[in-house]
Amino acid sequence: MKKTIGIAAALVFLLAWAACAAPPRIAVAYFSATGNTKQVAKFIAKTYGAQADLYEIRAAVPYTEADLDHSPDCRSMKEKNDPASRPKLGGEPLDFGKYEVVFVGFPIWYGLAPRIICTFLESCKKPEVIFIPFCTSGGGGIEAAEAELSALDTRGYWVPGKRFAANASEDEVSEWIQRVKENIPPKKIVTGTPVFTEWPGKIVTDVPQGLKELAQEWDKRSKEKYKDLPPDPIYDWDKTFDRDSRVNHSKISFVNRYGITLIADLYEPKNASGRLPSLAVCGPFGAVKEQVSGRYAQEMAARGFVAIAFDPSYTGESGGYPRNVASPDINTEDFQAAVDWLSVQDNVDPERIGIIGICGWGGMALNAAALDTRIKATVTSTMYDMSRQIANGYNDAEDSEEARYAKKEALNKLRTEDFKKGSYGSAGPLPKPEELDEDTPQFLKDYVAYYKTPLGYHERSVGSNQGWNEIGCMSFLNQPLLKYSNEIRSAVLMIHGEKAHSLFFSRDAFHNMINGNKYTGNKRLLIVPGAVHTDLYYKMDVIPFDRLEEFFRKYLK
Repeated sequence: MKKTIGIAAALVFLLAWAACAAPPRIAVAYFSATGNTKQVAKFIAKTYGAQADLYEIRAAVPYTEADLDHSPDCRSMKEKNDPASRPKLGGEPLDFGKYEVVFVGFPIWYGLAPRIICTFLESCKKPEVIFIPFCTSGGGGIEAAEAELSALDTRGYWVPGKRFAANASEDEVSEWIQRVKENIPPKKIVTGTPVFTEWPGKIVTDVPQGLKELAQEWDKRSKEKYKDLPPDPIYDWDKTFDRDSRVNHSKISFVNRYGITLIADLYEPKNASGRLPSLAVCGPFGAVKEQVSGRYAQEMAARGFVAIAFDPSYTGESGGYPRNVASPDINTEDFQAAVDWLSVQDNVDPERIGIIGICGWGGMALNAAALDTRIKATVTSTMYDMSRQIANGYNDAEDSEEARYAKKEALNKLRTEDFKKGSYGSAGPLPKPEELDEDTPQFLKDYVAYYKTPLGYHERSVGSNQGWNEIGCMSFLNQPLLKYSNEIRSAVLMIHGEKAHSLFFSRDAFHNMINGNKYTGNKRLLIVPGAVHTDLYYKMDVIPFDRLEEFFRKYLK
């Protein structure tokens, strides 16, 4: 497997070769379907001049427009849904033996690198190559692609890379390369073969005398040099809400117990010290962290909490195949995996961890609170009980054995059809704003007004785009999430809008939670006057953040 290292470790790695007058040879390899990645690759090669060679990664069977039309049956989607897919390479193979550093460029497809990049990387048989990735995308980050590619069973070392917008300028690329040049020495010196483990590049064995100290000193100077630089808005900010200057933002990843890599945005209060209370935030059902959960997490960070907003399994930038699937078990585990990550951070007090679940993830949050004793306080906002919703329909209109049997029959028929064709269909998107009429239910109009307009649209959001996998939520039919909610001992605050179509979910869930529960003194239901369901997605003057802060301050102490 590739070893994942930090740039400081890459420095030590390059220092470990025998003394040599020539600079390391560089290959700038790229795969480009529309020309955007090719342009960035050319800029990189131009910056290095004669030191770098440009190499195009080609498919033996070129991609057509139909292959890239984002339909469930298109070639690129089928390849993405099959982690074992390895499209054949065309043209002359790259002679990895000639190079010490290989830049690897690609577009982001459905949150990941095209599968042909896996084919390319696995063709490398030379040890001790440093891979530096770069990508182009309309908004998606590089983190999920890095996590997947660096786990491939191939050789070399993986250095964190860079995401560029489709229209990236030569100046932007040159600025990044200048930082890379500063961090990687121009000549190969010293001897020895360091061995590295995972990020941030800890040296574990066979380290030449003094190199460990050299790397640590470089790391210290690098952090000091760049600490006051403003975050790169292209790489760092693709949210539907504005950045808060009181908060530091970065990307993280962690793995749940099913082996799925989750990608999250980390929000930390500036100028804070010591071990802080922390929060894991997720939801709504069909949203990504760049929409609602990130808004909540950033605001709570501004109020003094370490907060992460994560994409649940099978959605957004997180891993899991097939895509756009939900599971009462796995998505509950996602909350617990987030708690795993928070509990070992140096700036987090592991005894003061809370969670926030929004919309459909409110039910998952309650389920996690009933299971995970490390969670000391839970907030649900505009909660859906997805088990009840999918089993019984809106307002329990389909709450009968006959109705549920009809659903099961239809869904299992779809399973057979999907298996035959080898791909999954979509349950269908929300209507477009122009498709609404006077007979459209108001709550549906509210959803469309958020997900399908610039107010809340995001390219990776299930709700904003193609909708859920057509059989992706069927397990909720007979797996009730809130069965043991009345055994939750920790604090719970449930928030809902007075005018929300979904209010009955919170009212009934709260009643069931306190019925027979010996720990009711720390349970509260807060009704927000006049608010509809989606008001609690984005309206900063409606979401009762003061009450959230008061609640978490009281119970995370």
